[in-house]
Amino acid sequence: DSAKYFWMPFGITVMMIIIMATDGYDLFLMGHVGGHLVSDWGISRADLGPINQAGLIGMALGSVTLGWLGDRIGRKKSYFTCLVFLFIGSVLCYFAAKGGTPQNATETIREMTLWRFVTGLGMGGITPLATTLISEWTSQRVRSVIVALVISSVPVGGSLAGFAINHVEWEQMFLIGGLVPLGLFIAFGVLLPESPKYMAQRPALHAKLARSLNRLLGEQRFDGTETFTVREAG
Repeated sequence: DSAKYFWMPFGITVMMIIIMATDGYDLFLMGHVGGHLVSDWGISRADLGPINQAGLIGMALGSVTLGWLGDRIGRKKSYFTCLVFLFIGSVLCYFAAKGGTPQNATETIREMTLWRFVTGLGMGGITPLATTLISEWTSQRVRSVIVALVISSVPVGGSLAGFAINHVEWEQMFLIGGLVPLGLFIAFGVLLPESPKYMAQRPALHAKLARSLNRLLGEQRFDGTETFTVREAG
């Protein structure tokens, strides 16, 4: 709480906003491509129900499971697991949709239902993990504002999906929704720090925590020999 917001927490905020916008893109994607599926495959809106339901079920399961996983393997690893789910689910949705025709629409919908569930796992896990990570790296005086700012980037991602549908083939919307998370996985793999609470609870990571705190504070206050503990707000 004594650390300034610039620059490390600000950098984490920017990364969270970009990832959450990507999550919002995938979240609203079906709403933008649904009409194209209906017209191209000669199906009804009701036929898309399983795909949409699978995404919602995946989100519900992902929000619980990946949050639990974050407590055990670390917020960062769990967070990037979400990006992997987004990549796999969306890219395989693209290949399924690309091969879809009126003749095999039923089979294609079945495939897309499975892959949309996988995408939903990633979408569900990102929001709670992002909220936790940004809360732990920002001071109390700006925390609530920054968390709200990060979450508000979800509908921004939905707006980007609305923009993209006017410039690419609708099948390519899924490809974008998968390749962008892959790019973020590569770009932010080194830059995004681990949860300080997670590191404090594991003595083997105290040296790493010390280095992260020194970056946060902009001074060499810790040398890694300290014993860190977590003090919950009471």
